[in-house]
Amino acid sequence: MTADRMELRVGEERAIHLPNGGAWHAQIEGMASAVSVRKLWKADPYPDDDRGDEAAPKSPPVDEVFMVRGTGPGSATVRFVAEACGDLAREVSVTVRL
Repeated sequence: MTADRMELRVGEERAIHLPNGGAWHAQIEGMASAVSVRKLWKADPYPDDDRGDEAAPKSPPVDEVFMVRGTGPGSATVRFVAEACGDLAREVSVTVRL
């Protein structure tokens, strides 16, 4: 499991990119009032307009992206888990300051 640290100010947001490995969900541990987490829609990158369809390379798998927002002072741990692979997880320790 990957563990990261993140410092935010109240109202600040930061994106967390996760590999396309199944349906991810987030669990908040600790002071849940310090952070909010929302999942963003997947989006394919825009194709280059100057290429024909046959010349366009296959796009890589799209990351899953969650937005973590500082909502109040405190600390929480956000654990992202892939439903398909229970051992595929990432933890982010978040500290929010005024």
